Amino acid sequence: MGKKLLVLAILIILLSLPVYAKISVTSQAEKSNIYMDEQAVFKVTVRNHDPNAKTINVYTTDLRWYVDVEPEVTTIKANSDINFDLMLVPNVWAQPGSQIVKVNVEDPNGGSGDKVVLELPVFVKSYDSAQREYSPSIEVIVTIPEVVDPREGLSLDVYLRNRNKRDNQDLQITLSSDLFSDNKTLSFGPLEERTEKFLFDIDNAAEAGEHQLQVNLFSGDRIINRQSIEYNILGYSTFVVQDDITEALFKETTEYTVKNEGNIRKTDNFRVSMGFLQRLFTSFSVRPDRFDFGGSYIEWELDLAPMEEVNIRVVRNFRPTIYAILIVIVTVMMYFIYRSPVILKKESVITGSSEDGISELKVLLHLRNRSPDLIENLTLTDLIPSLGDYVDEKRVGTLSPSKVIKHQQKGTLLRWEFEALDPFEERIITYRIKTKMTVVGGFNLPPGKIRFVTKKGTERIVRSNRFLLGLGL
Repeated sequence: MGKKLLVLAILIILLSLPVYAKISVTSQAEKSNIYMDEQAVFKVTVRNHDPNAKTINVYTTDLRWYVDVEPEVTTIKANSDINFDLMLVPNVWAQPGSQIVKVNVEDPNGGSGDKVVLELPVFVKSYDSAQREYSPSIEVIVTIPEVVDPREGLSLDVYLRNRNKRDNQDLQITLSSDLFSDNKTLSFGPLEERTEKFLFDIDNAAEAGEHQLQVNLFSGDRIINRQSIEYNILGYSTFVVQDDITEALFKETTEYTVKNEGNIRKTDNFRVSMGFLQRLFTSFSVRPDRFDFGGSYIEWELDLAPMEEVNIRVVRNFRPTIYAILIVIVTVMMYFIYRSPVILKKESVITGSSEDGISELKVLLHLRNRSPDLIENLTLTDLIPSLGDYVDEKRVGTLSPSKVIKHQQKGTLLRWEFEALDPFEERIITYRIKTKMTVVGGFNLPPGKIRFVTKKGTERIVRSNRFLLGLGL
């Protein structure tokens, strides 16, 4: 029995403890005497005493009234205040006279300490008054697309309706956003309604995402209606390419300008058609990321911020190749122009030998005119080393030297004289050498020499090759 009494006493104590308020609300009437077509306005301050942020709902359960707040309230930070205007708008069930409207301010996720009930006094004046001065009461409805493409601009409609018989002169409506703004001066007769159209050009680079439009209607210096509307700017991106081609002799320069004409970052590929052979003669200011010779193009991977651009220079330069070809052609031409029209080639074969070495050999001198011109006054000379002696023999078809000069140390000098050598004519001069002793190893034959006069009357000398002859060589 004693335990039951103890538990009961504890419950009574707990129930008697005060509830700690986590939010507090104060209000002050700005306009509480209204007609049925007007709205009452109260200044409200909400204080959050909790160390955590709170979500706030403002509403009434009184079916005769609508509740609106400006600016819209959603959350309150920890240990902070918010201020807003609370508007009470009577509906068709509202009655004239003095009355109290209960408005709830609460955190729907909180407990009993997260709700405050405001009792707001309102006096609704009767239309039966003998003399009535209407206050400005204009309904404002803004129609704006939810998503706005900045490339197409913005068209919005503002519907305005005079709720009473007041003749409103010099009303001013203002529209302001971070992207545009405008204002108009209006006059409204009793119960008049109309739609005002506004057109705006928006920067193509306007930031994509959510933006806020504020619409205020002024009567003098007083705001009589305020609307805050959210709208979204469409995100888009597109690469725009411009090219500037400069042509010169065997050279073409193309300046590509790639620009992201959008309001969001874009990563994409930029291609230029180009075959494999063209690639060999092409240079780039920006190195390509890919060469696809099968598809005959080169490719850059570009990552550009909104309105960012990149310049790529592509130079097709055939000049080095053309210069190289010209150099080869000129070299060949110079070779054929300045080469000797007469060539002399020396050969030798062993005609006598033994185990001890070489004893006799035969020398062949190939003389050829490789030009289409007649070559005159030719003198052919050849030197036999001192180890050998010239064998003088008279054979049919063999042209003997016109002069043989012997020298004890230098050897034997042979000379042949020719009056002329016809175009493309070739002659072979042969003679034999008999060694003074058996030559072991090799026998070195010095080059022969031919002296002649060209078509232009210039004397030229051409030497043959040196020939090394030996057993086993």
